[in-house]
Amino acid sequence: IRTVNAAIFATVLAALLITAPALFRGWQETGRPQIADSSWFNLWAGLSDTYRGDLVRDMTGTRMAEYLASSDDHAERVAFARAKVAAIVESKGLFATVGDQLGKQYFRLFDARNFVAAQLHGPECRGYIAHYTAESPDLNRTVDYVVQSWHVGLLVLFALGLAAWRRWREPWVWLIVAFVGYQLALFAGLHVKSRFLLPMVPVICVMAAHFISLLPTFRASSSPLSPVRRGIGIALAMLLTFLALAGPALDRACT
Repeated sequence: IRTVNAAIFATVLAALLITAPALFRGWQETGRPQIADSSWFNLWAGLSDTYRGDLVRDMTGTRMAEYLASSDDHAERVAFARAKVAAIVESKGLFATVGDQLGKQYFRLFDARNFVAAQLHGPECRGYIAHYTAESPDLNRTVDYVVQSWHVGLLVLFALGLAAWRRWREPWVWLIVAFVGYQLALFAGLHVKSRFLLPMVPVICVMAAHFISLLPTFRASSSPLSPVRRGIGIALAMLLTFLALAGPALDRACT
């Protein structure tokens, strides 16, 4: 017990030491020891986002300039963003607002045209910003296909690995489930970019590796997955693939 308590104390102390400068800066700016208070701005930006791709005609910079220009006082800027949020919800209605968010947020989060692919050359209406150069258009397209295929393949393996997972009684598993659920709940409203998937990538990789580890146990006439688990895995894989690839087609931003 003493060892466990010492480990908990050391973890908390280390977290406080690491975050102390940011907490102090937050106290200077807002009067409270907080790392950031951009929740209302990010909610305003998230409710205002139009496209299912995070870099397609992105207006976040314009909104940030408007937010900063609204006042020199932090509390007044927060009130400004809160008023913007309230106006959006009032104009659309609560249920329509929630429906709009669910119809775009997770396309943005799981988009196969992720932050790496977006650096390549391609149409701006699909979110390409051309920061990386390639020797030839063919090489550029090849890299783009490889990056997107890797992303989709990882999501598919994750879905199958999650369906195959059996150790649900482990306490640490439920801690991870709570963490992922918290992330997904946040991104239902706040402004989302595909790189925000990064905190969940370790979980995705673990489940993908779990499914790969099961491959030697597959036989032509049998499978370690029951029909129900297989169905769940395939359905989840199809959903994630749809979220990863279908955004541009649904947006029709290039037309």
